[in-house]
Amino acid sequence: MEQEFNYANELSGKIALITGGTKGTGKAIAERLEKAGAIVLITARNQPEMQSAKMDFIQADLSLADGTRELAEEVLSKY
Repeated sequence: MEQEFNYANELSGKIALITGGTKGTGKAIAERLEKAGAIVLITARNQPEMQSAKMDFIQADLSLADGTRELAEEVLSKY
């Protein structure tokens, strides 16, 4: 028996930052959070193949301390 859930707007007004959000699991999570009404920010080293108008992309390399610091500064200054 399959249950269907209505997640519309359950995260309205919330901000979600998804690392590695351009492909695979990260992309699926970002899409799910967007459907739930969250403001979704995705970050990765490379630009997404197709960028959604509903999600903001910030390019960052989180394997580097400077990349992490710059991402945090940008997110905090905009959101």
